[in-house]
Amino acid sequence: MFENVEGLLTSNQGQSIYELVCLFLNLGYSIRLEKINFAAYGLPQSRKRVVLIGNRMGIPFDFPQETYSFEAGKHKSLSLFLPHAPTLIHAISGLPDTSKKDEVLAYQVSPTTEYDVIMRHSNFTGLVRHHFSSPSPLDLERYKLLSQGQTMKDLPEEYWHPSFKKRAFRRVKDGTPTEKRGGAPSGIKRLYPNLCAPTITSAVSREFIHPIEDRPLTLREGARLQSFPDKYNFVGNTSSIATQIGNAFPPNVAEISRK
Repeated sequence: MFENVEGLLTSNQGQSIYELVCLFLNLGYSIRLEKINFAAYGLPQSRKRVVLIGNRMGIPFDFPQETYSFEAGKHKSLSLFLPHAPTLIHAISGLPDTSKKDEVLAYQVSPTTEYDVIMRHSNFTGLVRHHFSSPSPLDLERYKLLSQGQTMKDLPEEYWHPSFKKRAFRRVKDGTPTEKRGGAPSGIKRLYPNLCAPTITSAVSREFIHPIEDRPLTLREGARLQSFPDKYNFVGNTSSIATQIGNAFPPNVAEISRK
């Protein structure tokens, strides 16, 4: 199983994906290539990706049918006949209060949502890691000024990150700001609690601000949004773990696809 951004389909005029598919076909794999939004399979985030699945079992297969409706800002697929995908707040509810450094924490309440139950499954110790946040005083000031859905550009200019300030005034030949043609996100964003989260990236613990509390999401919250169960412990420093989370193929969709 393999996922990548939608731009892979047009990269190098489609030559890159063509060569990748041919490589696996020559190795004896049957290949299916689909554009999907992972929220349609129960992930609590709108994650639009190109997905490649291959097997060498010699058995024809189709990509699973969508099982959830969802709403995540401008991305939505609503149906009266499908349950709604878990929202951000459903996904991260039930975790302990955050600590200021990475330490082992115990659950403080019983499971609060169905997704919380799933994330705690088989975590027999009742303990979690990677659930910490320690924003700087300046970042804390920024967060306090943000309402749900607002980003760095909604802050007074004196609160902009220097890197964002450069990005905001940079122009390409047609006059379009860099942020309008993809690339880096807009610095920070206060998320909505009752929608699916936006696509989780390696910036999860820096730029994705909790919908209610004045702090970024923790690594553990990001892991939940990618469907990693609470018993899963990551190895590495904060930056490395954030990259592992943001670049992962969501385990819940991998399990559905395996069946």
